[in-house]
Amino acid sequence: MIFVTFVSDGTYAYIPVNAHLTGSMAGAMLTIEPIDKVLFSVDDLASALTRAKDRGNPTVPIPEKYDPKTDVLLKATGAKSWKAIARNGPAYSLEWSDSGEVTLYLSELDKQGRYASGIGETKHYPADTPMHDIAQAIVEDARSKYGEANNP
Repeated sequence: MIFVTFVSDGTYAYIPVNAHLTGSMAGAMLTIEPIDKVLFSVDDLASALTRAKDRGNPTVPIPEKYDPKTDVLLKATGAKSWKAIARNGPAYSLEWSDSGEVTLYLSELDKQGRYASGIGETKHYPADTPMHDIAQAIVEDARSKYGEANNP
């Protein structure tokens, strides 16, 4: 299984490496650098998602110190909080099963305006779905939620 998650501010998509943690946190994931920053357009997003899928999910040790306020996505976007990121654009996750099928998790905001898991729509794609088609669905979803203004 390969898992990719990313955020967008409407102009750019920020796609980090999603790493598996070892030890007592085995099974948990952490976003790490490098972060692929690309225009939030269908073609650029499709290329970046292909690179992220090809990178896969490395395994890393549990960080000695972790402060959510210094998360690599906050640093990359320049946002001071996750709520600030959520105000400006969506978050998405993609999961490729061992058979290659793709699940796309579309973000939704909770009542406090934060990204929330388990309440957004989920879409499923067969293994042979072109990445361009998945990127198109993501860009269309973002435009439906945040409008055209910041989306190339």
